[in-house]
Amino acid sequence: MLAVSVVVVLDDRAADRELVSSLLTYAGHTVIEAASGAVALDLARERRPDLIITDILMPGMNGYEFVRRLRKDPSVGATPVIFCTANYLEGEVRELAAACGVSRFISKPCAPEFVLATVADVLGEPASLPLAGLPGAEFEHEQLRVINDKLVEKVSELERVSAHRQYLLGLVMGAQEQERHRIADGIHDDSLQAVVAVGLWLGNLRRRESGAEAIEAIEQLQETIKLASQRLRSLLFELRPPELETEGLASALRAYLEHVRRVENLGFTLEGGLSTEPEPEPEMGAFLYRVAQEILMNVRKHAQAATVEVTIMARDGRHVIRIRDDGVGFDVTDALRASPGHLGLAALTERLELAGGVLRVESAPGAGATVEFEVPAVGAPSGLASATTARGLG
Repeated sequence: MLAVSVVVVLDDRAADRELVSSLLTYAGHTVIEAASGAVALDLARERRPDLIITDILMPGMNGYEFVRRLRKDPSVGATPVIFCTANYLEGEVRELAAACGVSRFISKPCAPEFVLATVADVLGEPASLPLAGLPGAEFEHEQLRVINDKLVEKVSELERVSAHRQYLLGLVMGAQEQERHRIADGIHDDSLQAVVAVGLWLGNLRRRESGAEAIEAIEQLQETIKLASQRLRSLLFELRPPELETEGLASALRAYLEHVRRVENLGFTLEGGLSTEPEPEPEMGAFLYRVAQEILMNVRKHAQAATVEVTIMARDGRHVIRIRDDGVGFDVTDALRASPGHLGLAALTERLELAGGVLRVESAPGAGATVEFEVPAVGAPSGLASATTARGLG
């Protein structure tokens, strides 16, 4: 049975450090964590660990540079090192690691049993000095080349993931638009027609009735039916504004704001988006409209505003919409924090990021609010075009 060993775990990611540290602590080792190479070097000189486990790609001092500096110090230069890293096991990387005197690897994500077995093997091996000679200029050049290749690979991977997420966002948005249209068609062809028919029937009944009490009851029913009809028409408009399909984003937002003004007596101004700014593609226009509608809905529900200003503009090849109100304002930090049942601006931020956009919020209690968002002017979230074509946009 191996004696208790001191192990330094170096990784800039706290979650990765904690995983390895927990495993080794459970196995009985004394573990010291370090988030940077400089800190790990100081700890190595102070605590003289039996083993160091380090990531390779880290900010500031990467794993290769850390081991190179470690090997230069005679007091700790022979300390065994294990590289714990993701996708760094190709031949050229192993050769570079061997030049540092590192021959053992733990890949991320790592199986607990493999981590413990590798550590036990290394601790059980006889101590040996690192390879003769310190890495020179050739090593530095090779190190930079390998790390650069890995960074390019990671960037490409992130681009692929981002493109796929945009595609999924487009599918979701398209499905949402189709569902809105399906519900709107149902309201128009069924619910609203039924309410109108009841209203007409009550009108005929009112003309035939002579009793004052019955007439009063019918008139109350007529008023209720009228209110229900108005609410259904309002819901129908919010689900499927005809201007969005026939006239474009600015006209749709103006129609929506006119609707809000009539329903809630909220004053508004709308600037831009007419002849001075390029009209977004239909699919992107639908995306921008829904985001703006959601922000305006929050204004209606929470701001207690008297007026709202909406500005549509183009800036540096991006569509920008700014919505400013004179309401009660709010704490931005709280508003951007998602909570169960209240996703709000946090959900909007994620949706815009998936579309390559950004959300900016300025507000304070009692000071109104300005919410601005922008998205690339070229194209739309991938997958949205095919989904919206089926419903007639464009």
